[in-house]
Amino acid sequence: MTTGDPIIAGKNDGFFNVATYGATGSGGADDSSAIQATIDAAEAAGGGLVFFPPGRYDLSTGLTVNASITFQGSGTGGSASNAATTIDLNTASDDMFDVGTTAPVTFRDMYLNCATTQSTGYAAIKVAPGATNSSSRFEHVTIAGFNYGINFVDAALWKIDQCYIVNSYKYGVFAGTATTTDAGEWSIVSSVFDEAVGSGQSAIRYETGGGGRILGTKILHHDIGVDLCVADGVATSVFLVNGCSIEGQGSDGWAIRLSNSGSGSFAKTVISGCQFNTTTQGILIAGTANANIPYVSVNGSVFNNSGVSIIHGSYVSVVGNIFVNGSTITYAVSDTAGSGTYVDGNMYRGFSSGAQTTGCYGVRENNGVMQKKNAGGSWASM
Repeated sequence: MTTGDPIIAGKNDGFFNVATYGATGSGGADDSSAIQATIDAAEAAGGGLVFFPPGRYDLSTGLTVNASITFQGSGTGGSASNAATTIDLNTASDDMFDVGTTAPVTFRDMYLNCATTQSTGYAAIKVAPGATNSSSRFEHVTIAGFNYGINFVDAALWKIDQCYIVNSYKYGVFAGTATTTDAGEWSIVSSVFDEAVGSGQSAIRYETGGGGRILGTKILHHDIGVDLCVADGVATSVFLVNGCSIEGQGSDGWAIRLSNSGSGSFAKTVISGCQFNTTTQGILIAGTANANIPYVSVNGSVFNNSGVSIIHGSYVSVVGNIFVNGSTITYAVSDTAGSGTYVDGNMYRGFSSGAQTTGCYGVRENNGVMQKKNAGGSWASM
């Protein structure tokens, strides 16, 4: 590149190089003021691209973002020490990036690291503009050691793509829309969540904010992998979880939990083509007595030592799955307070019972024997 290149020059046609504003990336100097000055210059220009050359940038305070900005690093890596661009937060009581704009922001190719034990509620990236932020993107970003990885307090239509979120103390991603409770769609694609630290935490926690898609994502070692918990008074659209691998949840956790509070309601949920390899728990569908969780399809998935438990669900379909190695689980499919549950075409190996009789009906293959639920509610050979 020449000195006329917009990224090298730092200030040209909407490009802002943090080195131009005094950031050293030395791993020792405090770069907070220089990086904030770069962001402020981009904001004054109406937005742009803030570029981080290779280096390790130390922050003693968090950064605020109030315009549509793309934060472009030089590359992430397997650890904070070998990433091309690493940003270290050295305070316990700040968000690293506090996004206060409704305009889209983008983060690419960087490693965001919390270098201290963070206080409750803070995040690597918080999106909370006071009105709904729309269409932000997060691509090839590693986030390590924060209380929240990304905290969407108020955002819609966002996308996380090929990111790695590790060692979260509470949530890897929290999804919400504070001002418009059913706004827009969101998606998490081809990402990895690994090695949660605290207790009672989730890789992905949803409370408000329209439907969402989780595709081709791997989740390891969280109390709850995907926690779709609809808040009281919120009505959501469709959730889709497809092609994911969720593994290593503890004996008190769940790979996927669907639950609601008060009158919170789901529209439809599809869980398909996934692999569940957990200690004892697979999918929990747990509505309330006042608001069943309706229209859930669980299909084409493999459950290793885990199953599906339905409590206050309605019209739940569990079809075409494989359940194996259920040595610690009584039932592959259990329905204790639902209605209209349909179980059909599944295969069971190593379970003491394929499906609990209460509330379930359909056809199954159980250890090589085809069975059908009879009028009395028990399974009989066909």
